[in-house]
Amino acid sequence: MTQNTTAKLSGIININKPPGITSHDVVIRIRRLLAAYYLLPATKVGHTGTLDPFASGVLLIAIGPATRLIQFTHDWDKEYETVFTLGATSDTDDVTGKLSKPPAVAKAMAGRQITNVKSISKSQPSPRLWPAGKIQKTLNQFIGTIQQIPPDYSAIKIQGKKSYELARVGESVSIKPRSVTIHDIKIISYKYPDLKLTIRCGTGTYIRAIARDLGRLLKTGAYVSYLCRTRIGTFDISTSLNFNKLSTGTLQNTIKSPSTMISHLPSLILNDDNVAQLQKGQAVEQATDPTPNTPLSIFDQNQNLIGIARFNPSTSLLLPKIILPPIK
Repeated sequence: MTQNTTAKLSGIININKPPGITSHDVVIRIRRLLAAYYLLPATKVGHTGTLDPFASGVLLIAIGPATRLIQFTHDWDKEYETVFTLGATSDTDDVTGKLSKPPAVAKAMAGRQITNVKSISKSQPSPRLWPAGKIQKTLNQFIGTIQQIPPDYSAIKIQGKKSYELARVGESVSIKPRSVTIHDIKIISYKYPDLKLTIRCGTGTYIRAIARDLGRLLKTGAYVSYLCRTRIGTFDISTSLNFNKLSTGTLQNTIKSPSTMISHLPSLILNDDNVAQLQKGQAVEQATDPTPNTPLSIFDQNQNLIGIARFNPSTSLLLPKIILPPIK
């Protein structure tokens, strides 16, 4: 391959993020690849939703003008495969935090010299009296639209500071509950202390918070010891690009059209004159009556994505909201 100073990429890439790096590390890696190959250091790159550093799986990266469409991916469902470890709590609600035994477990272990929470024998009576069926019934309480309090170690802003910044220095954290939707939780396997699950949920859901709250209900404590995001919307881990195989070539071969980011929106195909008007930022008269005041994806006669517009029923005008530059 030779460097191409005029080529421009725009679209979305499905990356399989390994554990141990941040979502921003992936963004930085792709920016550097684009800068080195295309000599375009100003190319915008962003992800559609972060993954915790210890977690792995699907991380969607938008490149170039497609970053302007990230907002339309926020409502996509997500699926996770996870392991909740019972018998202990974590200050971060995951395996990276400081572990401790909750009172019920500590009482069951009275008289035993245990220094590692994970060494709790599965023969101990108190925690392991919970059979899988009972745990599934408890998990069912989380299904639906619920009020969830995010973990103390999260990026939620509190008086201008991120919650995890306050928690790290020992300051008290008070985060208001927020509405999240959990579609399904299923047990894959259970052998105390490890509970393996699949979870399908909406945006903004913290899997760590589900583990924390389940542990409180069971009185065993629980934290996330493994987390892998297996799907976002129609992007599945089976078709993702391994982070370790990132190169300019794999970027070019795996990038998907920006139109895949708005395929769930209602769409309109316009003639060349109307496309030209929208691209100049001008409103277009619309004879048909599309869904009013909702985002509409706009295409030209050749099925090229032009951008996003909204229809105003009171004026019968199509108003441009996001216009993407043509990719040459």
